[in-house]
Amino acid sequence: MATRSVQELAQEMVDEIEQGIDGTDLKAGIIAEIGSSEGKITPLEEKVFIAAALAHNQTGRPISTHTSFSTMGLEQLALLQAHGVDLSRVTVGHCDLKDNLDNILKMIDLGAYVQFDTIGKNSYYPDEKRIAMLHALRDRGLLNRVIAVDGYYAPLPFKSQWWLWL
Repeated sequence: MATRSVQELAQEMVDEIEQGIDGTDLKAGIIAEIGSSEGKITPLEEKVFIAAALAHNQTGRPISTHTSFSTMGLEQLALLQAHGVDLSRVTVGHCDLKDNLDNILKMIDLGAYVQFDTIGKNSYYPDEKRIAMLHALRDRGLLNRVIAVDGYYAPLPFKSQWWLWL
């Protein structure tokens, strides 16, 4: 990736959307998961964000980002917006890994969706605090800008009743 141009990366994304992924007929419906490091966006990550923006502008496909420990979401959105991305077509992932309500509100104000997708990962951040942030968003009438998913990969103590958390 380091030796490829932004245009080459963007074209690969467009090809996966329009032609298919890895020579299959399966076409990407979203540009994902475009990520950044904890506390910074490296030059290589910036290159991928710009490529994703170009692919979005050409195809209209939504973008899903990855934050590391709920950092850099606002910076990701600024970078995408600077390259013409409609932020209402962006979801910022992993926003629920720290007390992040002020940044979450700013991201929503910019038009983006925010993901609460580390539900059950109490070793990173307690679910009780996630619930408190969700209540605060509900009280502001903003739950329509939240995508709550369970990306938990380990066996849950309540197994087939994972939905009880909701």
